[in-house]
Amino acid sequence: VRRQGERLVIRAELADAANGSRLWGDEYERPLADLLTVEREITREISAALRLRLSSEQQRQLAKRQSANSEAYQLYLRGRHLFSQEPRASREKALDYFNQAVALDPRFALAYTGIADVYTTFSAQYLPPSEAMPKARQAALTALQLDETLPEAHLSLALVKLWGDWDWAGAEREVKRALALNPNFLQAHLAYAGLLLPQGRFEAALSEARRAEELDPLALPSSNTVSSIFYFARQYDQAIAQFRKTLELYPNNASVHHYLGLAFSQKGLHQEAI
Repeated sequence: VRRQGERLVIRAELADAANGSRLWGDEYERPLADLLTVEREITREISAALRLRLSSEQQRQLAKRQSANSEAYQLYLRGRHLFSQEPRASREKALDYFNQAVALDPRFALAYTGIADVYTTFSAQYLPPSEAMPKARQAALTALQLDETLPEAHLSLALVKLWGDWDWAGAEREVKRALALNPNFLQAHLAYAGLLLPQGRFEAALSEARRAEELDPLALPSSNTVSSIFYFARQYDQAIAQFRKTLELYPNNASVHHYLGLAFSQKGLHQEAI
């Protein structure tokens, strides 16, 4: 996807993962306001290319629009982009975008998950948990009331249960529900790994992190989670190898350098650690 002024150019391609053969591809150039229309066109073309035999429920899900308001949807996308950048100012602006989205479309469930996720990450960092977590919980529950089949809503509630309630079992139920709805939900696999790790369930945590890495081999959170699991499982050689692999892609990431130093120190390599 690239932007040219007030127009979007979208190049979509579908390939067979088994042999790499190209099944379908096309390019769309549309005004920004027509983004939702383009999404529906791509969905229909992929369905036709694969000759899918869909049930009525599957057809409903494919045709489903997260918001009938194009401006609300664009605000949500901007919010998610800023949320992924992590600095406080970016996430505060993301929260503003999410709130604008629900003001335009009060039934836009995805936008409520964005609100929930911002408040969850702000809890105990920029806001007292007693202030942040009730807001996160309310937003997540609102998203679920609007759409119980939304994986992002179950993940948002799982994070509230984990970090707000210390409800390990409840968090696991919600993240499993998210993955049942979308088995390729990268953030849910990472969250599940993060839930399993402090319980000492290292093998299961590593399996979830590896699945996330398969879904996006270049994503920093995926690689960093794998490394961290090796570290806390006291498999320091594997942790060091994985951290070094991550630094090839993200040489200036402070967190990776920090944990690589700790791994060196655990092996007694204190000069390397320093």
